[in-house]
Amino acid sequence: MQNNSITILARTIKQMFSYLEIIEIPSYQREYCWSKENIVSLLNDLLERNKDKRQHFFGTITESTEPTDVNNPNILKHRIIDGQQRLTTSLLLIHFLNRQIIINSNNLEESVFKKEELKLKEFNFEKYSDEPDEDSLKISQDINKIIAFYTGNEPNSDEINFKYKKIEENYNIIRNFLIPKNYKVDEYRSLLDTFLNNFVFSSLLYPVKDPFEEMTIFENLNSKGALLDDLDLIKNFIMLVDQNKKPSENLMQYDRYVRNIVGSKVKESKVDKTIKDFFTVFLKWYLKNKFNDYPSYEIYKNFKKYLELKKEKNISLTDSLKELKKYLLLYLTITNPEKDSHIGNNLWIRVIEQKNVYISLLFALFTKFSKFDNNSEEWPVESIIIDYMKVFSCHIIKLLAYQGTGQSLTEFCLWFEKQIVQNEEMTVQKLSNILKDNSNTEKHNFAKTPDHHQVEESLLHIKDTTKWVSKSVIDVVQTTILNRSNENISHTKKTTLEHIMPQKLSSEWIQYLSDNENITEQEVRNKHEFYLNQIGNLCFIDLGKNSELKNYSFDHKKSKVYRMASAPLINGNVFLQEYKIEPITSYNKWGFEEIQKRSEQIVDAFMKIID
Repeated sequence: MQNNSITILARTIKQMFSYLEIIEIPSYQREYCWSKENIVSLLNDLLERNKDKRQHFFGTITESTEPTDVNNPNILKHRIIDGQQRLTTSLLLIHFLNRQIIINSNNLEESVFKKEELKLKEFNFEKYSDEPDEDSLKISQDINKIIAFYTGNEPNSDEINFKYKKIEENYNIIRNFLIPKNYKVDEYRSLLDTFLNNFVFSSLLYPVKDPFEEMTIFENLNSKGALLDDLDLIKNFIMLVDQNKKPSENLMQYDRYVRNIVGSKVKESKVDKTIKDFFTVFLKWYLKNKFNDYPSYEIYKNFKKYLELKKEKNISLTDSLKELKKYLLLYLTITNPEKDSHIGNNLWIRVIEQKNVYISLLFALFTKFSKFDNNSEEWPVESIIIDYMKVFSCHIIKLLAYQGTGQSLTEFCLWFEKQIVQNEEMTVQKLSNILKDNSNTEKHNFAKTPDHHQVEESLLHIKDTTKWVSKSVIDVVQTTILNRSNENISHTKKTTLEHIMPQKLSSEWIQYLSDNENITEQEVRNKHEFYLNQIGNLCFIDLGKNSELKNYSFDHKKSKVYRMASAPLINGNVFLQEYKIEPITSYNKWGFEEIQKRSEQIVDAFMKIID
């Protein structure tokens, strides 16, 4: 096909290296830099194509041509504007496969260049100064060694000593990937034949005369346009993964079991992000040791791995998507709970701020102790799941209140999940006892629970790094009191955390605190910084009420808003008295002493509830 003198052809690997005789890499090209991710992806594709013998599009090679010598215009060199990474890697792979054939057949005459009539003679980098670039020279020498290996008069089976580090690394990646598979010589022949004849380049030849025009083409190819998103790649993969159905039918299934589910639960603007977030956490949990943290397209590549594993077990695309749907619905009840009964609204789930830390744990608990109800399309929340999550959350609150950081949370989650999933005799009580028993010197630090005194002191001196712990403590105490009162708690009703002493002190508040505490204004500011986020200065109120409070005085807040609140920690009830906590409305003034007193009362109640 020709368009404005641009020649476009489809060429197999074999045809490409039969067509290209002299290759020149322009000076503006980057050095050879394909990553392990690129190499492994290519090798996996090769194994797939060797099974199904389908054609495989391997990208585009863009080139221009010019005479090697002005005196001999018929001998052309091919300047590779774009595609040198694929060409270089192709030669490495061809060499490895052919060398294994030579070694295993003990036949030095099995040269792929001679048998397949490959005509590549030279692979050079453009010289742009009298002093050659050292890296470019090493790459050129390494590739020309491969060419010489097969075109020389005395073939041998010796290893080539590559000089350029990345070429040596990638050759070893190929070797370490294929050698452990213990292929026989005919299997290597099959792989080589598949690579040469089933992998296809799109070959674009530009009739470029001006090197600046050539560079412009290179820049446009590599810097213009948007890269495909993970979800775009997943859709493309879904369309082709089940060859027994039309691509449109496969995509309709994906929309039915994934996209439409999310679209019915969240705003349209958040659909893609929600799907990506779900895939990220689900695939990490499901694949475990097989999960790969790729530098790019992490979701897409692990999604492919997920479906490939299903395919190996003869599980259809439909059943695989149905499984995704089940866990997607569970994920949405955790992150976007719509009903009071949804797991995300449960006390022992909502008190841990870092949701992404424990979602995988909930996947494991529901898999072990619950069963998806196809009629209601929900997972029943079994009491044992809540019991385990209470042990988990109490430990996390104690640990982070004491340590002040959450650096080991991911490790702890994996450890906690392992105790339950891999040990049938691990009861809730046993696991709780293990966490509390610090006499085991071999136990990980993240599994050691601080003692009662350490936790109590930490909760009375909340660190800035774990301010969310204050909110969790209040939630535990207030919800426990409401449950004991048999009150109907609506967790879908929006509440917010109110700072009784406001976050930004007005001049009136500064004067008020200064007079009540008999301290200077500067001392007020210093103490405000510490006491602001302490447990005693916080309470839950309706979301709409918080905007009304602003920086009003304590008396105004108490008379206009607090007295109408239903929260027992604000207005009190009989069970609040049982825990010896005074409601906010019982205070005549508010300052640092009152905050400290209320903190001590709430912390004491919290420790009784969780111990």
